Amino acid sequence: MMTLGVSEARANLPKLIDQIDTRFERLFITKGGKPKAVIMSADEFEGWMETIASYEDPDTMKAIREVGDMSIEEIKKSKKFITLEDLKKKLKIKS
Repeated sequence: MMTLGVSEARANLPKLIDQIDTRFERLFITKGGKPKAVIMSADEFEGWMETIASYEDPDTMKAIREVGDMSIEEIKKSKKFITLEDLKKKLKIKS
């Protein structure tokens, strides 16, 4: 996580954007010594938005609560979920 003042960030913005995009870093921008904004990669932002949307979906939250009380073995037996390996096979993705 990086922190820069607004003037320094402005002077180096193109370079900082490339760095944030390739390294998935976050940049805190300060003004008057106080944090005022954060710059993150678009991919990370999309992930955050998807997570927020899933928390707003009642069906997803119900499933999370149901699974929260289950052991890993119970989850595997429930057949509600698919393993990554099985998903790769189903989608014909080679590891």
